Amino acid sequence: MTPTARLWNLGLLLSCIGLVMYVVGFSTDWWCDLDNEVYAPIAGARINAHFGLWRKCITISVNNSERVISDGCEDMDNDETYKPAAKTLCSVGLILSILGVPIALLAGCSASPKAMAFGGTLILVGAVAAVVGSAVYIGKAKDNDDRLEAEYSSFLALIGSIVAGAGAICQLLSIRTGYYTLA
Repeated sequence: MTPTARLWNLGLLLSCIGLVMYVVGFSTDWWCDLDNEVYAPIAGARINAHFGLWRKCITISVNNSERVISDGCEDMDNDETYKPAAKTLCSVGLILSILGVPIALLAGCSASPKAMAFGGTLILVGAVAAVVGSAVYIGKAKDNDDRLEAEYSSFLALIGSIVAGAGAICQLLSIRTGYYTLA
């Protein structure tokens, strides 16, 4: 196997791994959490909450969990302008990456450098959109409430996007060096 073939294979592997990581982060609801903070509207109450792009879960209790007042999950609202923008960027990133991986794979099997470049470019643009959307969501959420902490879903989404982007760059570099087929 030539060095450019290894670069292409590495790029496709990284893109697939990054996509899987991003899908897990995108779909889970542990982007941020609020752990045992004072809940001002009720004397002696504490709040525990975690949320993601699509859902939030909140537990409010009194006297250190002796009595639970509220416990449940609900759809995430779009009450602030950054949420729809971040969700849109994250969704576009996911769609482009999901389209890019099979296009790049099929193009590599059929020895089509233009289609391989198109697939790699879709993955790269999707990864950039996902990184920007994830960073906006976490940054603005933290900016609005400094008690929030970023959690594993946001890290998976960010790292997965970066890994997929690195894979796309490897694919594009292998095309540039003359490698056109996986066969």
